[in-house]
Amino acid sequence: MITKTKTKELNLITKDLNCNVVLMNPSLAEKILSLNKKNRNVSESNLSSTVHKMKNGKWHENGESIIIGSDGVLKDGQHRLEATIKSNHVWRAVLVTGVSPLVMSSIDTGKNRSASDVLAINGYTNASLKASVSKMILAGRYSDDSMSRMKIDNQDILHYVSLNDKYLNNLILSVFGSYTKQNVKIFNPTFLSFILHTISGNIDIEPIHISFIKSLCGLSVSEGSATYWLRSTIIRNKNKGASMPKRWIYNAVVKSWNLYKDGDLPVSYLKVSTQKLEKVELVDY
Repeated sequence: MITKTKTKELNLITKDLNCNVVLMNPSLAEKILSLNKKNRNVSESNLSSTVHKMKNGKWHENGESIIIGSDGVLKDGQHRLEATIKSNHVWRAVLVTGVSPLVMSSIDTGKNRSASDVLAINGYTNASLKASVSKMILAGRYSDDSMSRMKIDNQDILHYVSLNDKYLNNLILSVFGSYTKQNVKIFNPTFLSFILHTISGNIDIEPIHISFIKSLCGLSVSEGSATYWLRSTIIRNKNKGASMPKRWIYNAVVKSWNLYKDGDLPVSYLKVSTQKLEKVELVDY
């Protein structure tokens, strides 16, 4: 049975198993954390992500409980409580007390839902691919922006997909045919979708964007072109068992695109650096 209990009536240390809905605030969080003697080390990335969500209205009261053992030791909820204090946030929490100290090993042992699981549950098709593409777009994987290092969680991805499902369907449909027809699969559909998103400027996908993706996949590549050199270089290194750095591949693809959009001028080689990101040039109409 779940009951609503006023903070001043709370008995945090009890031998009886109880469940209450409480108004969690910094003061109560500090009181509970004072019982925290045997918890794991704080994950700074997890904590900063939760603080950001609480400060920006993205924190959801999902019913996940704060658990305190009958021995008075906090069993689960450390990061949420720390974030409550740092963000000065107030929220409704399910507080479970009186849990046996012997059950600690059974807490948080279940498999967490992945972003693709969440998308599939919500009825989205191509859930795995949409999850990976959305995460890459949201994080700006090849961006130097420090905000790109912020943790992207399942809720962020679900929200993005809910607003951009039609666009993502178009991205995936536009690259998948070329991906499956590659004789040597150099680029995966997630990367190809991200590149298509990047070179189109997140606006309209035009025939020139599709033809470049085909060129990257070796379907309509001109010998002596930048994409021909790029594919040959990656395949040659792959055959030697050497992998190319992701940033090198991205910069080489961007350089190839910039030449492709200007007429696919022939090259003997490309000078590619990983020191800084190449700037994508959009097509002028």
